[in-house]
Amino acid sequence: MACSTRKSTELFLFDQPLEKFTGRQLPTGEEVLRRLYSFGCNSKSNREAVVTELVEVWVKARIPTMEIRSIKVKLESVVKKYEKLKINRKRSTDTQQAKEVHFKNELSRLFDISHKDALSSMKNKEDQAFLRDQRTERKMAMGGVDQELVRKDEEVGAEK
Repeated sequence: MACSTRKSTELFLFDQPLEKFTGRQLPTGEEVLRRLYSFGCNSKSNREAVVTELVEVWVKARIPTMEIRSIKVKLESVVKKYEKLKINRKRSTDTQQAKEVHFKNELSRLFDISHKDALSSMKNKEDQAFLRDQRTERKMAMGGVDQELVRKDEEVGAEK
């Protein structure tokens, strides 16, 4: 197996690829891109794997998500912007630098794949507060599994 240095695996505009999502917070755009490029290339199967991992994190947070095809379109849009910036990375013009800064700021925010009516359809106030926080300050984090909530969900499922 060939060895690689950190320099050779470094991504344009970011540090190293991301081996997995932390799972304590919802991923930012930067984390999603870093995770995608940890597979080595930007292929359709790799994008699908990242979308699957991304949805798993959102399901764990109990937040309704948009359809898978819409998530794929959103990811593809971010990848295209990144690839376009990457083509001109050797340019040191003010315009190129401004575009890079704007893109990094855009990716530092939540990669929001929530359903458009997510807040109104969520009944748990803590889950609503968590989503609002992730969209703004990103101070909250997910903990362990809420056993009482799981028990209530099982009871509701048994009644149906």
